[in-house]
Amino acid sequence: MKRQKSLARSVHWSQTEGTVHQIIWDSSLPREQMVYSYSTDKGYFSGSSWRWFERTSAREVRVGDRLVLRYDPETPEESIFVEFQEGGSSVISVPSVVKRF
Repeated sequence: MKRQKSLARSVHWSQTEGTVHQIIWDSSLPREQMVYSYSTDKGYFSGSSWRWFERTSAREVRVGDRLVLRYDPETPEESIFVEFQEGGSSVISVPSVVKRF
């Protein structure tokens, strides 16, 4: 539910590509955190998104993978993961706070 709201809220935001830099496994829940970076005309930023493990989504995420994301042009440090670059993804993720380099 939160992901659908975030995607709806960001529908008019700018879209760009990012790169996965780190994957952090959460042993308490069936999920992992993808840490990514991206650039805008206002600088370089990093963000993260939780990826929940699902039986229907067997895609393995690796460091270096490219992804599509949206960011708010007014506050580019706010971003949302959309999908992996090579095609769609059915993973569920939740946006989180991003840091500026």
